[in-house]
Amino acid sequence: MNKLVSMMSILALAFVMTSTSISALPVMEGHKAPEFVVIGYNSNKTAYVLNSHMLRNRTVIVVFFAHYCPHCRSEMENLIKAWDLYADKSRDVMILVGVSGSAERDWDLFKANCREGWYFVPENYTLADMFKIDAVPATFVVDGSWTVQLTHIGEIGMGMLTLAIQQAHRGPWTDMPVTPIEKFIKKNETKKTTEKAIKSNIPENAEKYFLIGALGAFITALAVLATRSFYRGRSREDKPAESEEIVRGGVEGSEEAQYLVEEENEQIINGNPEA
Repeated sequence: MNKLVSMMSILALAFVMTSTSISALPVMEGHKAPEFVVIGYNSNKTAYVLNSHMLRNRTVIVVFFAHYCPHCRSEMENLIKAWDLYADKSRDVMILVGVSGSAERDWDLFKANCREGWYFVPENYTLADMFKIDAVPATFVVDGSWTVQLTHIGEIGMGMLTLAIQQAHRGPWTDMPVTPIEKFIKKNETKKTTEKAIKSNIPENAEKYFLIGALGAFITALAVLATRSFYRGRSREDKPAESEEIVRGGVEGSEEAQYLVEEENEQIINGNPEA
Protein backbone atom coordinates (compact mmCIF):
# COMPACT_ATOMS: atom_id res chain seq x y z
CA MET A 1 0.00 0.00 0.00
CA ASN A 2 2.83 2.37 0.91
CA LYS A 3 4.57 1.62 -2.38
CA LEU A 4 1.38 2.44 -4.27
CA VAL A 5 1.01 5.75 -2.46
CA SER A 6 4.66 6.62 -3.11
CA MET A 7 4.34 5.79 -6.81
CA MET A 8 1.20 7.92 -7.13
CA SER A 9 2.95 10.82 -5.40
CA ILE A 10 5.90 10.58 -7.80
CA LEU A 11 3.57 10.48 -10.82
CA ALA A 12 1.62 13.48 -9.54
CA LEU A 13 4.83 15.45 -8.96
CA ALA A 14 6.08 14.54 -12.45
CA PHE A 15 2.77 15.66 -13.96
CA VAL A 16 2.92 18.99 -12.13
CA MET A 17 6.53 19.59 -13.20
CA THR A 18 5.72 18.71 -16.81
CA SER A 19 2.63 20.93 -16.85
CA THR A 20 4.59 23.81 -15.38
CA SER A 21 7.40 23.49 -17.89
CA ILE A 22 4.96 23.29 -20.79
CA SER A 23 2.99 26.33 -19.63
CA ALA A 24 6.26 28.29 -19.34
CA LEU A 25 7.17 27.63 -22.96
CA PRO A 26 6.72 30.49 -25.44
CA VAL A 27 4.06 30.37 -28.14
CA MET A 28 5.17 27.50 -30.35
CA GLU A 29 5.31 27.09 -34.12
CA GLY A 30 2.07 25.93 -35.69
CA HIS A 31 -0.05 27.58 -33.01
CA LYS A 32 -2.05 30.77 -33.32
CA ALA A 33 -0.33 33.91 -32.14
CA PRO A 34 -1.97 35.90 -29.31
CA GLU A 35 -4.52 38.55 -30.17
CA PHE A 36 -3.52 42.05 -29.12
CA VAL A 37 -3.96 45.78 -29.65
CA VAL A 38 -0.93 47.97 -28.91
CA ILE A 39 0.37 51.42 -29.84
CA GLY A 40 3.54 51.36 -31.93
CA TYR A 41 5.80 54.21 -33.07
CA ASN A 42 7.63 54.56 -36.37
CA SER A 43 11.02 56.26 -36.75
CA ASN A 44 9.33 59.70 -36.66
CA LYS A 45 7.61 58.84 -33.36
CA THR A 46 4.23 58.85 -35.08
CA ALA A 47 1.86 56.60 -33.13
CA TYR A 48 -0.02 53.80 -34.90
CA VAL A 49 -2.61 51.29 -33.75
CA LEU A 50 -1.28 47.74 -34.15
CA ASN A 51 -4.34 45.51 -33.99
CA SER A 52 -3.75 41.80 -34.52
CA HIS A 53 -7.14 41.46 -36.20
CA MET A 54 -6.22 44.21 -38.68
CA LEU A 55 -2.80 42.63 -39.30
CA ARG A 56 -4.28 39.56 -40.98
CA ASN A 57 -2.90 38.74 -44.44
CA ARG A 58 0.44 40.29 -43.52
CA THR A 59 3.67 38.68 -42.44
CA VAL A 60 4.36 40.03 -38.96
CA ILE A 61 7.71 39.67 -37.20
CA VAL A 62 7.57 40.29 -33.44
CA VAL A 63 10.91 40.77 -31.66
CA PHE A 64 11.37 41.27 -27.90
CA PHE A 65 14.66 42.98 -27.06
CA ALA A 66 16.55 45.05 -24.49
CA HIS A 67 19.17 47.70 -25.16
CA TYR A 68 21.71 46.16 -22.72
CA CYS A 69 21.55 42.71 -24.40
CA PRO A 70 24.57 42.13 -26.73
CA HIS A 71 22.71 39.39 -28.62
CA CYS A 72 19.84 41.80 -29.26
CA ARG A 73 22.27 44.30 -30.76
CA SER A 74 23.82 41.63 -32.97
CA GLU A 75 20.42 40.38 -34.07
CA MET A 76 19.50 43.86 -35.33
CA GLU A 77 21.99 43.39 -38.16
CA ASN A 78 20.34 40.12 -39.25
CA LEU A 79 16.89 41.70 -39.01
CA ILE A 80 17.99 44.54 -41.29
CA LYS A 81 19.55 42.21 -43.88
CA ALA A 82 16.57 39.84 -43.98
CA TRP A 83 14.16 42.76 -44.19
CA ASP A 84 16.02 44.55 -46.96
CA LEU A 85 16.39 41.40 -49.05
CA TYR A 86 13.22 39.38 -48.47
CA ALA A 87 10.48 41.45 -46.89
CA ASP A 88 7.43 42.48 -48.88
CA LYS A 89 7.55 46.20 -48.10
CA SER A 90 3.88 46.66 -49.07
CA ARG A 91 2.50 44.24 -46.47
CA ASP A 92 5.14 42.97 -44.02
CA VAL A 93 5.37 44.47 -40.53
CA MET A 94 8.14 44.35 -37.93
CA ILE A 95 7.15 45.00 -34.28
CA LEU A 96 10.04 45.49 -31.87
CA VAL A 97 9.04 45.40 -28.20
CA GLY A 98 11.49 46.96 -25.75
CA VAL A 99 11.43 45.24 -22.35
CA SER A 100 14.57 46.55 -20.66
CA GLY A 101 12.72 48.94 -18.36
CA SER A 102 14.21 51.97 -20.11
CA ALA A 103 12.00 53.02 -23.01
CA GLU A 104 14.40 55.83 -23.95
CA ARG A 105 17.43 53.57 -24.40
CA ASP A 106 15.40 50.87 -26.16
CA TRP A 107 14.11 53.59 -28.47
CA ASP A 108 17.68 54.70 -29.26
CA LEU A 109 18.57 51.15 -30.35
CA PHE A 110 15.40 50.91 -32.43
CA LYS A 111 15.94 54.32 -34.02
CA ALA A 112 19.51 53.47 -35.02
CA ASN A 113 18.36 50.39 -36.98
CA CYS A 114 14.79 51.25 -38.00
CA ARG A 115 13.38 50.56 -41.45
CA GLU A 116 10.11 51.56 -43.11
CA GLY A 117 7.41 49.19 -41.81
CA TRP A 118 9.05 48.80 -38.38
CA TYR A 119 7.25 49.85 -35.20
CA PHE A 120 8.56 50.30 -31.68
CA VAL A 121 6.43 49.26 -28.69
CA PRO A 122 7.86 50.46 -25.36
CA GLU A 123 7.75 48.44 -22.13
CA ASN A 124 4.73 46.29 -22.94
CA TYR A 125 5.14 43.43 -20.47
CA THR A 126 1.56 42.30 -21.03
CA LEU A 127 2.49 41.46 -24.62
CA ALA A 128 5.61 39.67 -23.36
CA ASP A 129 3.43 37.58 -21.03
CA MET A 130 1.05 36.78 -23.87
CA PHE A 131 3.93 35.39 -25.94
CA LYS A 132 5.30 33.71 -22.76
CA ILE A 133 8.88 34.87 -23.10
CA ASP A 134 11.42 34.84 -20.27
CA ALA A 135 14.56 35.74 -22.20
CA VAL A 136 15.69 38.13 -24.95
CA PRO A 137 16.04 38.30 -27.83
CA ALA A 138 12.86 36.41 -28.66
CA THR A 139 11.65 36.32 -32.27
CA PHE A 140 8.29 35.22 -33.67
CA VAL A 141 7.34 35.14 -37.36
CA VAL A 142 3.56 35.08 -37.91
CA ASP A 143 1.91 34.47 -41.29
CA GLY A 144 -1.24 35.99 -42.80
CA SER A 145 -3.56 33.48 -41.10
CA TRP A 146 -2.04 34.49 -37.75
CA THR A 147 -0.19 31.20 -37.34
CA VAL A 148 3.31 31.19 -35.85
CA GLN A 149 5.85 30.01 -38.44
CA LEU A 150 8.92 30.55 -36.30
CA THR A 151 9.63 30.77 -32.57
CA HIS A 152 13.24 31.42 -31.59
CA ILE A 153 14.77 32.41 -28.24
CA GLY A 154 18.27 33.84 -28.53
CA GLU A 155 20.10 35.48 -31.39
CA ILE A 156 18.61 34.32 -34.67
CA GLY A 157 20.71 33.59 -37.72
CA MET A 158 20.16 35.15 -41.10
CA GLY A 159 19.29 31.80 -42.74
CA MET A 160 16.65 30.76 -40.18
CA LEU A 161 14.95 34.15 -40.29
CA THR A 162 14.94 34.21 -44.09
CA LEU A 163 13.36 30.74 -44.34
CA ALA A 164 10.66 31.72 -41.85
CA ILE A 165 9.79 34.89 -43.78
CA GLN A 166 9.60 32.97 -47.07
CA GLN A 167 7.43 30.31 -45.45
CA ALA A 168 5.10 33.00 -44.11
CA HIS A 169 4.85 34.56 -47.56
CA ARG A 170 3.54 31.27 -48.96
CA GLY A 171 0.49 31.54 -46.73
CA PRO A 172 -2.08 30.32 -45.98
CA TRP A 173 -4.00 33.56 -46.39
CA THR A 174 -7.42 34.61 -45.19
CA ASP A 175 -10.21 36.16 -47.22
CA MET A 176 -9.72 39.48 -45.45
CA PRO A 177 -8.21 42.35 -47.43
CA VAL A 178 -4.97 43.92 -46.30
CA THR A 179 -6.02 46.73 -43.98
CA PRO A 180 -3.92 49.91 -43.78
CA ILE A 181 -2.29 50.50 -40.42
CA GLU A 182 -4.03 53.52 -38.97
CA LYS A 183 -2.50 56.36 -37.03
CA PHE A 184 -3.43 56.67 -33.40
CA ILE A 185 -5.42 59.90 -33.15
CA LYS A 186 -6.16 61.38 -29.73
CA LYS A 187 -9.61 62.75 -29.07
CA ASN A 188 -10.24 66.44 -29.52
CA GLU A 189 -9.01 67.91 -26.24
CA THR A 190 -10.57 71.31 -27.00
CA LYS A 191 -14.02 69.78 -27.34
CA LYS A 192 -13.56 67.84 -24.12
CA THR A 193 -12.37 70.95 -22.28
CA THR A 194 -15.35 72.98 -23.55
CA GLU A 195 -17.82 70.29 -22.52
CA LYS A 196 -16.17 70.07 -19.11
CA ALA A 197 -16.37 73.85 -18.65
CA ILE A 198 -20.07 73.87 -19.55
CA LYS A 199 -20.80 71.00 -17.20
CA SER A 200 -18.84 72.66 -14.39
CA ASN A 201 -21.41 75.48 -14.30
CA ILE A 202 -24.21 73.00 -13.72
CA PRO A 203 -24.57 71.46 -10.24
CA GLU A 204 -23.75 67.80 -10.01
CA ASN A 205 -26.77 65.59 -10.69
CA ALA A 206 -28.71 68.68 -11.76
CA GLU A 207 -30.77 66.72 -14.25
CA LYS A 208 -31.81 64.23 -11.58
CA TYR A 209 -32.76 66.96 -9.13
CA PHE A 210 -34.69 68.84 -11.83
CA LEU A 211 -36.79 65.75 -12.60
CA ILE A 212 -37.43 65.14 -8.89
CA GLY A 213 -38.44 68.79 -8.42
CA ALA A 214 -40.75 68.70 -11.44
CA LEU A 215 -42.38 65.51 -10.17
CA GLY A 216 -42.81 67.04 -6.72
CA ALA A 217 -44.41 70.16 -8.19
CA PHE A 218 -46.77 68.02 -10.25
CA ILE A 219 -47.83 65.99 -7.21
CA THR A 220 -48.32 69.20 -5.19
CA ALA A 221 -50.49 70.69 -7.95
CA LEU A 222 -52.63 67.54 -8.03
CA ALA A 223 -53.00 67.68 -4.23
CA VAL A 224 -54.08 71.35 -4.33
CA LEU A 225 -56.63 70.65 -7.06
CA ALA A 226 -57.97 67.66 -5.17
CA THR A 227 -58.26 69.69 -1.94
CA ARG A 228 -60.06 72.52 -3.68
CA SER A 229 -62.46 70.11 -5.33
CA PHE A 230 -63.13 68.44 -2.00
CA TYR A 231 -63.95 71.65 -0.15
CA ARG A 232 -65.87 73.02 -3.09
CA GLY A 233 -67.98 69.89 -3.11
CA ARG A 234 -68.61 70.14 0.61
CA SER A 235 -69.62 73.80 0.27
CA ARG A 236 -72.11 72.90 -2.42
CA GLU A 237 -73.58 70.14 -0.25
CA ASP A 238 -73.67 72.17 3.03
CA LYS A 239 -74.86 75.53 1.71
CA PRO A 240 -78.41 74.41 0.69
CA ALA A 241 -78.95 72.89 4.13
CA GLU A 242 -77.69 76.00 5.88
CA SER A 243 -79.71 78.28 3.59
CA GLU A 244 -82.80 76.17 4.08
CA GLU A 245 -82.38 76.29 7.84
CA ILE A 246 -81.84 80.04 7.78
CA VAL A 247 -84.82 80.61 5.51
CA ARG A 248 -86.96 78.19 7.48
CA GLY A 249 -85.90 79.72 10.73
CA GLY A 250 -86.57 83.23 9.40
CA VAL A 251 -90.03 82.30 8.15
CA GLU A 252 -90.88 80.54 11.36
CA GLY A 253 -89.61 83.51 13.31
CA SER A 254 -91.64 85.90 11.19
CA GLU A 255 -94.85 83.84 11.60
CA GLU A 256 -94.34 83.60 15.37
CA ALA A 257 -93.71 87.34 15.65
CA GLN A 258 -96.77 88.04 13.50
CA TYR A 259 -98.88 85.70 15.70
CA LEU A 260 -97.72 87.43 18.87
CA VAL A 261 -98.46 90.85 17.40
CA GLU A 262 -101.96 89.77 16.30
CA GLU A 263 -102.66 88.16 19.71
CA GLU A 264 -101.53 91.28 21.51
CA ASN A 265 -103.67 93.52 19.29
CA GLU A 266 -106.66 91.28 19.87
CA GLN A 267 -106.28 91.52 23.65
CA ILE A 268 -106.01 95.26 23.47
CA ILE A 269 -109.08 95.52 21.31
CA ASN A 270 -111.10 93.21 23.53
CA GLY A 271 -110.09 95.16 26.63
CA ASN A 272 -108.14 92.27 28.17
CA PRO A 273 -106.92 93.49 31.53
CA GLU A 274 -103.59 91.61 31.10
CA ALA A 275 -102.79 93.96 28.29
